[in-house]
Amino acid sequence: MNSRWLHCAINSQLFDVLVLEQQFTAKYDQQLLGWAHTIPICADESCHTRQDLDKLIGRHE
Repeated sequence: MNSRWLHCAINSQLFDVLVLEQQFTAKYDQQLLGWAHTIPICADESCHTRQDLDKLIGRHE
């Protein structure tokens, strides 16, 4: 299922989820900008080198 999610609505209390590993490809990062998600999303697909870090601001935790 890695890189397969496009949109998700998950109740963190129901599943006791603390963080989500990024489950969508990096090309969807722009859609995360301004999205009020309650579960932190860990950049996996979008962060491979130190140069990728600035692109994560406002999208991933």
